[in-house]
Parts: sequence; C-alpha cells; structure tokens
Amino acid sequence: MAVSDARSGHPVTRWQSVSVIAPLCALAGSCATIAMLFEGEAEAFLSREG
Repeated sequence: MAVSDARSGHPVTRWQSVSVIAPLCALAGSCATIAMLFEGEAEAFLSREG
C-alpha cells in the first residue's frame, strides 16, 4: 500500500514517516503530523519544538 500526501492524495516522494518522542502521545502525534506537512522544513520545526 502506497503512502498518500494528506493534501493532494498523491503518493509521497519524500519522507514517509517521522518518529517523535514526547511526554504525551497526543503531542508526539501532532508534531509528527505537522513535520510531515512541513516537508523540507520538518527538521527545523522539530528542532524549534525541542
């Protein structure tokens, strides 16, 4: 099964997953989802979030 871009529905051509460790599961899931949507800016976003 191919992974789809949440915005377009097309198959992704970049990262297909992001792992985030956080004190709360909801926070980790939110940060991982946002990082995927930020594409090339994901690492900078995650660094800012700590």
